[in-house]
Amino acid sequence: MKGKCAVFIAALLIGMTAVSDYDPSGVSVVQTVSAASGVTVAVHTKEEIVEYYRTHPFSTSKKDEYASEPSLESPYSAGKLTDESVQNGLNALNFVRYVAGLDEVKIKEEYCTLTQAASLVNAMNGGISHFPERPSGLTDELYDTGCQGAGSSNLADGYSNVASSIIEGYMSDNYSSLIPIMGHRRWCLNPSMQYTGFGEVGRYGAMYAFDNFSGKTDVSGVCWPAQNMPVELCHDDYIWTYSRGKEVNGGSVKVKLTRKSDSKTWNLYSGSSEGDFYVNNDGYGRKGCIIFRPRNVSYSAGDVFDVNITGADTEINYTVTFFDMNNVQSEPEEPVKSEPEETVNGDIDGNGSVSTCDLIMIRKYIIGSDRSVSASAADINGDGSVDMKDFLAVKEILMQ
Repeated sequence: MKGKCAVFIAALLIGMTAVSDYDPSGVSVVQTVSAASGVTVAVHTKEEIVEYYRTHPFSTSKKDEYASEPSLESPYSAGKLTDESVQNGLNALNFVRYVAGLDEVKIKEEYCTLTQAASLVNAMNGGISHFPERPSGLTDELYDTGCQGAGSSNLADGYSNVASSIIEGYMSDNYSSLIPIMGHRRWCLNPSMQYTGFGEVGRYGAMYAFDNFSGKTDVSGVCWPAQNMPVELCHDDYIWTYSRGKEVNGGSVKVKLTRKSDSKTWNLYSGSSEGDFYVNNDGYGRKGCIIFRPRNVSYSAGDVFDVNITGADTEINYTVTFFDMNNVQSEPEEPVKSEPEETVNGDIDGNGSVSTCDLIMIRKYIIGSDRSVSASAADINGDGSVDMKDFLAVKEILMQ
């Protein structure tokens, strides 16, 4: 569909998702925030998260650019994003993965080719689809590549750039048709993902999602919002997810969310009146995703929420602390300690060896005809003065 409308299509047991633009109200030493159970991801401090963003910056507003322009008319061409635009998108994806405590992913050019062709086909059709129809006149090769890319990627429509589609689109999934599954977010936060690729043609974009989708991982319990969570990534109707990594019985799971500042609680379960609640066991990244959204809540820097989940294979507890990235002081860098330079005793001119030149220079220093030499360098015996004793010391070194 066009414009602000979202498309969500499931294929087989693996989810393939698409999302369109929306306007959210706000838009990144491993340690444990508090005792957590059922969560095996790394927990990064606020300072580390801010530092990671500083060293991996990205913009959600700067328009992506092309190394080669796509063509929607004959001769057709998928085009190619610049390395800078691809890196901007990669930094955004790796930022949310870092906040979530997951490993970084890298770019694979093959995936960029697939997603660029998928974006071209969707642009020619004027809408996003994981099973796009063949545009009139498009070559078999481009169409087949586009279909392969569309069928294995998150798809976006209407975002300013790839980074925006990740931060404001895939990670939010704030549409009624998407909330019961949260497929985009789960693909972005798939622990076993190692590579991705990005494509964009006009308002249509794609992020390759199926890399190593069923790969083994020791990570379980991926939660978002994360345990240390930039409030800039959130808005008041934000969806919470916890991916167990194995099937979960939705009929028995209950979530208790407690805001520490006032002990306000939300009890969320199937049929709850205090918010939205879903459990999805399809293979969108990882199975066993517990999805919940409390009603009548807002999020501010300094808010702390305890999450308690019962009814799964184990009781799950973790704490989420929201913070403002602009109000976090980066840890001061340790001053670089320079190693003292090795010096050669008697080396007056500093060339690394002792020669007759050094003897001449110290003689000139003593008689006062040339004081350009450092006194500390000329004071060979270290008695605090430069005299004939130092001259004889240099002479003795030369004779050795």
